[in-house]
Amino acid sequence: MPPSPYDRLSDEQITTIALWIEGGAQNTTNCQSGCDTTNITLSGSVIPIFENYCNGCHGGSAPLGNVDLGNYDGIQKTVNDGTLVGSVNHASGYSAMPQSANKLSSCQITKIEKWIALGAKND
Repeated sequence: MPPSPYDRLSDEQITTIALWIEGGAQNTTNCQSGCDTTNITLSGSVIPIFENYCNGCHGGSAPLGNVDLGNYDGIQKTVNDGTLVGSVNHASGYSAMPQSANKLSSCQITKIEKWIALGAKND
């Protein structure tokens, strides 16, 4: 896990999951209390989400669907046409992303939306 095209979980990620299970496996997926949105930037907040969940398909030399989230120009295109927010929110009329996977957490979506609201700068 996870399935292709994503990389195997790191030892640190496996440890985190094990500790979560040992702690009672609390459902905190959509919990906003631990979501820090005080300093949202492309490089520090949004790119890490894309690297973990999107760029396996939408990065590199041949991004799927001609959607390139591996560079600012490609990202900006999806911001401008509304497909980024529509897709990560699994909104009607958009391709739900990540495809064939769980929706991003509320915190991750909030960070993307806040970055866009702040002007979607190349920061």
